[in-house]
Amino acid sequence: MSTHVCLVSEQLIPNVLPVLAERPRQVVLLITPQMENQGRLLEKLLRERRFKTVSHPIPAYDFAGVLATCTKVIKDCRTTGETITLNVTGGTKIAALAAYQQFYFESHRIIYTDTANSRILELGDAPTAVSLTENLFKVKDYLACYGKYLNHTAPAPSSERVRQRRQATSRLCQILVQNPSILRELNWHVSEARRQRPQTPFTLSSDCYQGKGGLIGSLLVQAGIAVPVSSREVRIEGDDNLFYLNGGWLEEFVYNTIVDMDVAGLNCRLNVNIRWENQSPTAQGKTTNELDVAFTHRNRLHIISCKTSGLDKGGPDPVKGKEALYELDSMADNVGGLFARSMLVSVHPPHETSCRRAKDLGIEIVAGQDILAFGRHLQQIWGLSS
Repeated sequence: MSTHVCLVSEQLIPNVLPVLAERPRQVVLLITPQMENQGRLLEKLLRERRFKTVSHPIPAYDFAGVLATCTKVIKDCRTTGETITLNVTGGTKIAALAAYQQFYFESHRIIYTDTANSRILELGDAPTAVSLTENLFKVKDYLACYGKYLNHTAPAPSSERVRQRRQATSRLCQILVQNPSILRELNWHVSEARRQRPQTPFTLSSDCYQGKGGLIGSLLVQAGIAVPVSSREVRIEGDDNLFYLNGGWLEEFVYNTIVDMDVAGLNCRLNVNIRWENQSPTAQGKTTNELDVAFTHRNRLHIISCKTSGLDKGGPDPVKGKEALYELDSMADNVGGLFARSMLVSVHPPHETSCRRAKDLGIEIVAGQDILAFGRHLQQIWGLSS
């Protein structure tokens, strides 16, 4: 039988990762007053995954007080014959030093979580590093570490439907990425149709969009998005279908590319609608956030925002491009913390100013016709490989 002792920190991933990797019988949480909310969140998360938890308050800056609590924890574990591991990753420096000292002199195992490299570092007299090759987090688990939960009441296309229309989606992506002027025109017309609905259904005739209307229409019929109303015209109705035509096709192309790479252990989700901790699933108004595509790989969360509208038409100091990047950066921080990665996929290449801003924020960009080789770029940028 084994026990993990964790110093609860603001970032819960380093607390949770060794627990998922080693599956101890129980987890003892040492919680400073400043980390009470995080402690409750961590306790809930672990108990939902059937780990036994015990919590102890510790002072943030009282060395002797932390020593006393650690002594008690060690004594309690000895009475049940538990083997003890201290995860010293979190807590204040004072608390971490006190805990390290007490567990070290009592000859117990001490570890540190190197989350950036998905490793557990064994500290002490014979330090070692153990790589975690298995992806232990699903998207929902990673989100839960930051108090975010999947909102299952939100509408989203079924994975089966996405798979069924994947070939049509891929061909549509090729046409629109290679013809950005057609995409601009199409986006404008679809936006107008969505704004005016339900009064006006959206129709697409074969002689529009620089002669590509017929091909686009046939692909939409193949995908189950449109229905033919004549030999030269198709009709698109329903918010879901209009959403697909107004940019959802790019999100599905990105999602399909990731899934088709067949990376071992990778967990990928499309249109991830999120509710925040303590929020009712039936709450009214804009109370949720959505991630276009999210996946976990090597125990890190990767977030992708897909854009089919022109971000930087405003010149060298674009407003929409800046807003899109800051929104993505804020979202990655809120739902994935320090260890999340983010990427913007944009049909229209951003201005140089936005590219520099993205680099400063640590956001990767795949734009223009590079999208058509998206899988190769994922291999180069994030190291994905089958």
